[in-house]
Amino acid sequence: MRKVLLLPTAYEGILIDAWVDDIGIEHVVPIVSPTYAAHHGLRPGWCVTNVVDPQPDTRPIDDELAQRRATVVGVISPDDENAFAVARFLAARHGVQAVRATTAVRSWNKVLQKRALLAHGLPTPAFEVLDPRNPRLRDIALPCVVKVATFNGSECMGVVRSPADEAPLFAEMHRQLEQCRGIGDPRVTYRPGDTCSPEDALLADAWLAEALVDGDEYSCDFLVHGDSVEVLRLVRKFAAPDFGFFRGFHLFGPEEFARWPWRGELQRLCAGAALALEAGTPPTVCMMDFMVGAQGLTIVETSARPGQSAFVLLMRRLGGRT
Repeated sequence: MRKVLLLPTAYEGILIDAWVDDIGIEHVVPIVSPTYAAHHGLRPGWCVTNVVDPQPDTRPIDDELAQRRATVVGVISPDDENAFAVARFLAARHGVQAVRATTAVRSWNKVLQKRALLAHGLPTPAFEVLDPRNPRLRDIALPCVVKVATFNGSECMGVVRSPADEAPLFAEMHRQLEQCRGIGDPRVTYRPGDTCSPEDALLADAWLAEALVDGDEYSCDFLVHGDSVEVLRLVRKFAAPDFGFFRGFHLFGPEEFARWPWRGELQRLCAGAALALEAGTPPTVCMMDFMVGAQGLTIVETSARPGQSAFVLLMRRLGGRT
């Protein structure tokens, strides 16, 4: 029997084609949405099902595995946290390990994530939780960033620099959320299923206001395997005029990273973030966005998923390919 990994992804960009080409279709079964198939076509070896449903129709997957005479050895999703419930469901069905429920929900919800970071003594910006039905800044100092707690990326967020910015920003966030609902965006139609307690589920629609931290922004990916933590990738991000977007990126090479003065501190924060997420069983690649400023390193957010540019590297490491 051939051994394959299942790759459920709600990501709609064509970058997934490049991932599969680089990894090799013989090693992975991509599982995409009907929308993706309609927009980009369906290639041999790919499956189509409702990947934003926590318990999708598995018949297309079973048919593909039977045709390949393949057995599943793992499930991974490289795009966003909305795929955790699907990944856990598929892993349980095929008898392989999946990301823990606690890890999934702390990655999915930034409020729970930041509480866990603080509980482990890790530096993260001051924050407060907003009710989207009546958003109002209370004690947070300005300037601050306001975002939807369960979104990633740069949508539905913005900066409040003065009280006059609040109402226009909140109105625009509501407008963008309604637009996402109109196209069935999984970030507003998805609920975390078995990965979230009823109490935590109340935060599913929460907004988060956090202090805006000065400094240079970076992103890294790190592999957690039990107690071992290894940084796989470090990227410097150069901000664009529009907040949340970037005009360029710089990927550190191995020698450059070895000379980077904050390397030891980054290793410590990655190890702490792994503990806060309760990641490492099974082996998990996590991402972390952070700032480097006068006060050192500050964690903006972290998650038990690889960033897109680290995904192929991850697959090669776990698959024993170089």
